Amino acid sequence: FLLSCRALGRGVEDALLNFILHGAQKKEYKRAVGLFSATKKNQQVAGFYHKHGFRLKEKGEEGERWEIVFENHQFEIPQWFKVKAQDEGKCQKMN
Repeated sequence: FLLSCRALGRGVEDALLNFILHGAQKKEYKRAVGLFSATKKNQQVAGFYHKHGFRLKEKGEEGERWEIVFENHQFEIPQWFKVKAQDEGKCQKMN
């Protein structure tokens, strides 16, 4: 996901990831995969997946592949974090 540098570091990125992982766990998925491709502008989040319990599974020219297995993990969503969902028919796909 993409997050403005103005919001980065205020906990929004942590809350959003936990929201996504909590939802996947609730739907009985067993694991999640995250991809990171380093650039000059995103080095400040290079440790993001590691910080959240993901393990590095693969590192190559195109980036890193991280994985978290949900067993023994609780994903807490802060009370201040709210998600407003739209009807899928009204959402636009991003290319």
